[in-house]
Order: sequence, then C-alpha cells, then structure tokens
Amino acid sequence: MITSKHLFIGQSLACLGAAAASVGCGAASGAWFEGSPSGASVRQAEVVGAELPVLRVDLGSLSSSVPVSNAEAVVHMQIQPGARRCYWKGLEIVDPNQSGALVLLIKVAPDGRVDSVSAGSNTGLSEQVAGCVQSVAKRAMFDAPGGNGATISVPFNFLKQGGA
Repeated sequence: MITSKHLFIGQSLACLGAAAASVGCGAASGAWFEGSPSGASVRQAEVVGAELPVLRVDLGSLSSSVPVSNAEAVVHMQIQPGARRCYWKGLEIVDPNQSGALVLLIKVAPDGRVDSVSAGSNTGLSEQVAGCVQSVAKRAMFDAPGGNGATISVPFNFLKQGGA
C-alpha cells in the first residue's frame, strides 16, 4: 500500500535528483507537497537551471615541530569546515573568482590552546578570506604537546568549480 508518506519521499527524491541535474521538478515551480512525514507542508525549492558552484577546500599534509596527537582530527573537524565558510563568504562578498592556496602556521601552547596563527603563504586568496580562516584556527583546541608547545603547518587549497 502506498501512503502519502511514500509519495512525499518519492517526490522529494525525484526533486533532489532534478535539482542535482539543474532542471526544474514537479508539476509547477514552487509547488507545495502535502503529507510530509512530519505532517507539515513542504515547499519545493524553485530551480531555475543555474548551476551551483562546488567549493573545494582541500587539506594537504600537516607538519609539526613536535608531535600533536590529534592535530589532523582538529584540523578536519574544527578548522576545515570554518575555512570552507570563509571561502564561501569571500566568493560572495569580495571576489567570485578567487581560488588559491593558504598555509597556516599555528602556534600551539603547551596546554593545547592556540597562541597565534599566521599565514605562512597566501597565493590567490583575498586578505579577508585568509584573515577569516586564521580567526577560525585561533579558536581550535589541540591536545597538549607539552614542553614549549608546537608549531603546526597546515596547507589548504581553495577551488571553486562551476557556478556563475
């Protein structure tokens, strides 16, 4: 037996597939679907055929002056998502065509707090994006490296693919 819940899921999946292919979906653009699993009406997003950009913020190999046991995990979980947001904001506000590479130098205190962050190099990115990524990294928390702390070099590559 097919219920409205099943129809909603099927229509939603079809719409998602159509959106991924950058074409409209549904009987009418902006149509309302009734009978969603939560009981609420869900408005279908209007897709006008514009290709959405894909943003890539790739992480290179980290290096550290002394071992920091969770450095890669912290960069992946705490810094990389924020770097992606900074890049998106920079594309919207500063330069829609910027792409490039940024190497952060993160000085970690003996207790794991970030003492300072600087750009070891910045090629192709606006100062606003680089500054934003540095601010994100400043809020990270690492495992305590002890001794005199550590300096971690974090290379990022920022690339926009597709879109207007």
